[in-house]
Amino acid sequence: MKLCGACCNDLPKESFSKKQWQLKQYRRCTACIHADRDILPIQKQKEPEKKMTLRERNDPLAGLEGFERLQAVGNALGVTIIKGAEPSPPDAWDHLPPNERDLMKKWEETFPPTMLVPGHPTKSGSMKALAIRPALVKGIRIGNWYALTTQRIMKADAPVNYVNNPPLSRGDCVEILPGNAIKWELVGQKGIIMDYFDDDDKWGIEIKGGMPSLVMAGNLKRISYENFTQG
Repeated sequence: MKLCGACCNDLPKESFSKKQWQLKQYRRCTACIHADRDILPIQKQKEPEKKMTLRERNDPLAGLEGFERLQAVGNALGVTIIKGAEPSPPDAWDHLPPNERDLMKKWEETFPPTMLVPGHPTKSGSMKALAIRPALVKGIRIGNWYALTTQRIMKADAPVNYVNNPPLSRGDCVEILPGNAIKWELVGQKGIIMDYFDDDDKWGIEIKGGMPSLVMAGNLKRISYENFTQG
């Protein structure tokens, strides 16, 4: 099979004269010679189509290679395939004390790519976007993302409206509960109610050994003075 430079068809030997068949390039088939068709410029000549194998003809993903093919397979199975995370900046956790910095780096090493947050292609960036801080991972085995997600992140984001009976009042000792997207650093902290702020619909709490904080009533559980003084 050879290409006719006039009709741009890939034709067998019998379609050419002996002289045309022997030409290395710019040949014309017998039909084009009789029709007085000129040879097209080389850039307009089409290459003969590559013959597909039976496997290629039966492949619905023909033409897709590498990661694009893997994604297409995942889509067909209802599974999202995500590329690995981009490298984090070397100073991503340098704002933390050395022990907390090392802790977050160890958690980052185990961060699953499926948890990457759109717009945050690095593991450290996604962890910060998910509010994963040292206080949130404290007490959980490094790399146990299931426990972190179910026991901490979901509880921190879940709505909560703890009802105290009788209602809270100034001077009550309270413990801060998870929920309502409250910072995990406050969860479990104990304090004394100082005042109620109507504008924010929150109680001002004097945290034991810490800074005053504004906390929603639904995140506060009244505890005894004995409980408050323990630990």
